[in-house]
Amino acid sequence: MFNVLVADCDMDSHELVNDILEINFKNVKIDRALCYDSFLNKLQNPGQQYDLILLNPETGKDTGNDTLATLQNSFPELLDRVILLADTQLDSSVVQSLPVIYKPFSLDNFGEKLRQVCACLL
Repeated sequence: MFNVLVADCDMDSHELVNDILEINFKNVKIDRALCYDSFLNKLQNPGQQYDLILLNPETGKDTGNDTLATLQNSFPELLDRVILLADTQLDSSVVQSLPVIYKPFSLDNFGEKLRQVCACLL
């Protein structure tokens, strides 16, 4: 089972991302977080491990930098399995080291980023 956490405040993105993940992975379990608190609770759950995290930084409380700072400071071991989903250009030192997929999604680009990140995890 391939476990994925999709953290985005945009419900339409969740639907599209779910479809793309189900196309790319045969056996996938997808968890959703629609807000920062839900995202944080899921990461802090010791019984849950995620193979991939698709994160819109704007799911955070302020500008999105809080979400990235939380990841970098509290969960640095997860950074290698994060792909950012962004509405606009992102400006952060953390962002420069992470793969980003910009909305509206290109199916080819989305699939390529998934393959790149997942290949590094295997």
